[in-house]
Amino acid sequence: MLYSDQFFREKLIDLNRDPCQTEAKVWVGVALAAESDPRGIKILKEAFDQCLLLGEPIYSLWSAMAIKKYAPLENIQPLLTRFAMDQADREQNFEDVSISAKKDEDLESVSELMTSLEGDELKSQAAALAFDWSAYDVSAPKNRIAPLLSAFNESILNQLLNVLELKNMQAGDLIIEEGEESGGVFWICSGTVDISRRNQDKETIHLATLGSGALVGEMGLITRSPRVATVTATESVQVLVLPAKAYAMMDESREVVHNALSHLVGRRMLQNITKFSPVFKAIPPEGHPELLSQFKAKVVPAGEVLLRQGRPGRGLFLILDGLVEVSSLGSINPKWLREGDIFGEISLVYDSPVSATCTTARRSLLYTLKPDKFKKLVSRYPEIQHTLAELSLFRNLDGLYTMT
Repeated sequence: MLYSDQFFREKLIDLNRDPCQTEAKVWVGVALAAESDPRGIKILKEAFDQCLLLGEPIYSLWSAMAIKKYAPLENIQPLLTRFAMDQADREQNFEDVSISAKKDEDLESVSELMTSLEGDELKSQAAALAFDWSAYDVSAPKNRIAPLLSAFNESILNQLLNVLELKNMQAGDLIIEEGEESGGVFWICSGTVDISRRNQDKETIHLATLGSGALVGEMGLITRSPRVATVTATESVQVLVLPAKAYAMMDESREVVHNALSHLVGRRMLQNITKFSPVFKAIPPEGHPELLSQFKAKVVPAGEVLLRQGRPGRGLFLILDGLVEVSSLGSINPKWLREGDIFGEISLVYDSPVSATCTTARRSLLYTLKPDKFKKLVSRYPEIQHTLAELSLFRNLDGLYTMT
């Protein structure tokens, strides 16, 4: 693949404006390597080292995977081993990776000389800036982690790194399409993507814009259910892919990866709920880690009755992925619970029979909290019970959950 002069000119402008524009440096290396220019591999090797040192693991891994793709004879195993040693068993965090729309840059502020460069002279200028890391402060690394990858020990992480693939997507390309079967998990190395889904009226609703460091597609891989949203590249995007076929062929480590994916998805969902749910907002931030640790992930087949009307409650349920039908005696039309919905807490708090039957309509991934653990939570934070007392059955709260 050949990159245009305009591409290199844009990266040169970025690096002149900000010598610490790491993403632009790696892009220059990728573009030159794609053209079989040896300067590209040299830049990528330096970027791998520097990004690991600076605490930018996604850019470091992107550099290594680009070397693997464009210089297949290069032995990158030492790089992957170093990456695994650096990132293995790191504590996971779940920072919001949503980003704001980019503003148009004023190119007139850049010198006419720079914008008039062409061909190899232009590439040489860009390569020189991409290889120069002297402006960085190595004494203050960012210490970021690679989403999901940092959850594994060194051995399993090495296995994963060796099956990852680097792909380039253009603006408008569908990385994930709602309704399709899972093709894998995607890490966004560079560029931005839009997340959208269709509502009941078949209208497309924009959910978020994500950038470098975001992880998408994990839900479909662990539930083997159709995709629940569409992910579209808004510009040229580089993504790392854990293909579903490679995941399926993993040996005993697949269960470890599956559990880590379930844990990551569940904790992200629970953290959102502790921010926005009127019930769990009563729990102070210092109590969130304990709350999150009490939930357990469970994949449930279609047709399983989770709660039965008139029976005692079996716990608190959070739908990470799936569809649950809610029906009760005397009702004509069932209600439906989807991703992000919580149900089961009212019967637990008031020690009363369940008011409706809840049945999985398709294979679903749930997070569950047992009755005894939920009651301990309520006893520690009585504000929760006070909030629940003001709620009615099946009332949606902020669009996040429904009571049963």
